[in-house]
Amino acid sequence: MNVFGQQKQRPVESLINREDPGWPLVLEWIEKATNSVEILPADSLRARQAIYDIQVTTFNFSAACF
Repeated sequence: MNVFGQQKQRPVESLINREDPGWPLVLEWIEKATNSVEILPADSLRARQAIYDIQVTTFNFSAACF
């Protein structure tokens, strides 16, 4: 921690959970959805930056969508 109590940003590679990603859970929800769902193409560079910026692992469904 620094003087202001903020933690250092974790590297993006430590936030990407390759063993247990959240995306399969999101796909399961999409299959069960009663409303129409459209999956848009991902931009991998922007996705990595977004994961880094929010500092949430891809196990979390919020980051799994990036």
